[in-house]
Amino acid sequence: MATPTTWPFGHINLKTHQMIYLDSLSSNQRMVGKLLETKEAREALSEADRRSMQALGIEVAQLREEAGMTLSDAMQATELDRGFICMLESGSVLPTEITADVLASLAYGLAGAYRAVDATWHGLEEAMKP
Repeated sequence: MATPTTWPFGHINLKTHQMIYLDSLSSNQRMVGKLLETKEAREALSEADRRSMQALGIEVAQLREEAGMTLSDAMQATELDRGFICMLESGSVLPTEITADVLASLAYGLAGAYRAVDATWHGLEEAMKP
C-alpha cells in the first residue's frame, strides 16, 4: 500500500520510503498545531459524531494494548503520525480524517498475529457506528 506523506500519516523520506521518526517535542508540536487548527471543526461536531470518534478511539486503544504495543510501536506498525494516534485514542479527530487509507493502516498495523485484518477493520468500522 502506498502511504501518503501528509497528515495523518507520519513523515516519509521520499527517496528511501522509510519513516522519519520525529523527536517527542517535534511530534507534540505537530499534534498541538493540528488540534488548534481543527478546534472549531471539532467543536461543531454533532453529538453522534463525537461519540463515534470516542468509540473508535477506545477501540484503537484496546487493539493497541491487546497487541502489547506502545504508541511508538503503533506508529511504526501503522505508519500514522504519533500525534494522530494520540488524538484518535482520545476521540479528538474529525470524522473526515478517518479515511479508507487510515482504516487500512490501522487494521493492518494493529491486527496482530492473533486477529485477522478483516475482523480488525470490521471492528473499527463498527465502533464508529452511532
